[in-house]
Amino acid sequence: MKKASAQKIIYCDSRDKNHAIFGTELKRFDPAIKVSHAYSCEELLYMLYKHTISPFLIFMSTDLERKNSIACLKEIKSNDSFRYLPVIMLGINDMGLIKECYENGAAFYALKPSDEKEYQNIFKKVFSRNWKEDLEKSNKEKFVIRI
Repeated sequence: MKKASAQKIIYCDSRDKNHAIFGTELKRFDPAIKVSHAYSCEELLYMLYKHTISPFLIFMSTDLERKNSIACLKEIKSNDSFRYLPVIMLGINDMGLIKECYENGAAFYALKPSDEKEYQNIFKKVFSRNWKEDLEKSNKEKFVIRI
């Protein structure tokens, strides 16, 4: 399996605990992947617009405080510089929310993992993708990552 060594990603979630778990599990998956942490949509957008990081992809919780994740996703996808930046949404099993994420340009949707094995399964699926091909096809059947 091809790993995303030396890639940079952003993880956006408003909860400290989730950042700690995500960072630990990502390091366990591939220590070479560099993760930057954003705790709000505003912080994420600042990182992107000010070019403090040029990420390979973004993982974003659907449960953000202040500006919600759908509004954040819409803003990212409305900018020509970020339109093709893959955004993986992490959230609950809510068909309405999943549909909204799909319609607004998220690359994939995964149920928020509850243990280390689920994180590792998500990372395997996300980092083994051919992003160029997957983003061009936008296959609705493959949109939800099953763990």
